[in-house]
Amino acid sequence: ERIYPSNTSSAEFSFVILKSVIATPVISPTPTLTPGPSPTAINTPTNQELLKALDERTQRLFGDPASVVIDFLLEIQDCIRTSNKAKLASLILYPITIHSIGGKDVEIRNEEEFIVNYDKIATPKWKDVILAQEPEKLFTNWQGVMVNRGEMWFGPVCLDGATCQQTQYYIYGILNDTPW
Repeated sequence: ERIYPSNTSSAEFSFVILKSVIATPVISPTPTLTPGPSPTAINTPTNQELLKALDERTQRLFGDPASVVIDFLLEIQDCIRTSNKAKLASLILYPITIHSIGGKDVEIRNEEEFIVNYDKIATPKWKDVILAQEPEKLFTNWQGVMVNRGEMWFGPVCLDGATCQQTQYYIYGILNDTPW
């Protein structure tokens, strides 16, 4: 059964329809924008909900409550805020590669090297980013805890080998030369 007029072929009819669809634009008036109130986000989690989710993740990933992770971050932030280089140096797992000092990745082997290079590592921009991190908004995954967009990584490190019954939190990643 044909659905096109009897005096045209299928190809002619299809062309006519296609031509009319393509060649006949539908013009609608341009809407005018009327300023109104700014939209508000809905379903934005509260700080309490974020803390609960962080706690669930840290329990599952590290076997520790979120309070342990948050306390470690607050300790780091306090070291930075008070310029306690020695204390911050003691929170790092060595050797650590700093990304970057003078545009190059530099391996820091111990606390003494960290303290000597502190001003090159803890740049004002990097310190601002670490200090601005809100504890309830920390990102966690199998690699550890990420501050902001990767400017610092920390997490539990096994102290007793394969059994991993004893852990301690350390900083093991510092990216202080971010393009963002």
